[in-house]
Amino acid sequence: MIQEADDRAEDRIRGVEEYLVLRRDTCGAKPSFSFFGLGLNLPAEVFEHPLVISLTERAANLVAMTNDMHSYSLERARGLDGHNILTCIMYEHSLGFQNALFWLDEHAKQTIAKFQADRAELPSFGSVEVDAAVVEYINRMGRCVRGYDSWSYETVRYYGDQGLEVQKSRKFSLMPKQQGYVTREQLAV
Repeated sequence: MIQEADDRAEDRIRGVEEYLVLRRDTCGAKPSFSFFGLGLNLPAEVFEHPLVISLTERAANLVAMTNDMHSYSLERARGLDGHNILTCIMYEHSLGFQNALFWLDEHAKQTIAKFQADRAELPSFGSVEVDAAVVEYINRMGRCVRGYDSWSYETVRYYGDQGLEVQKSRKFSLMPKQQGYVTREQLAV
């Protein structure tokens, strides 16, 4: 969070990969993922395995990308869009907003494909029970990514009362600048 504040103060826009390294540690995904191991009795070697580390980072990247996609309009309206992956994409690749969304969609698809490839390469950790628990742990991370995306349409936070329509149509308008604050009345819907 300190680095994000420093970046904003310095008007610094990071490259996409550099941004994701920072963002996956600030989006809240990793602390959430730590709860997914509860009750599974996974040995430490599972969490230390390079493929599990990679899966965790890819899932955290997907949460960060999803959050940034949904929050961009609100952050832009508030003048806080410098620390958003869409701004990083537009800056690094000289793209407009719509093409940055297309780029992000493709990047997310590639990340999902790599996540699935890593998952398929997981070794046995010595017993059927542990292996089944590892699969469940990885599935929980995947469900978290999907659940966060669904929640983003259901809450009024990003699209007001139009979230489910945006989810269906995949169309929305950017909020005007300096109009991104949600009132208490809007939250009481």
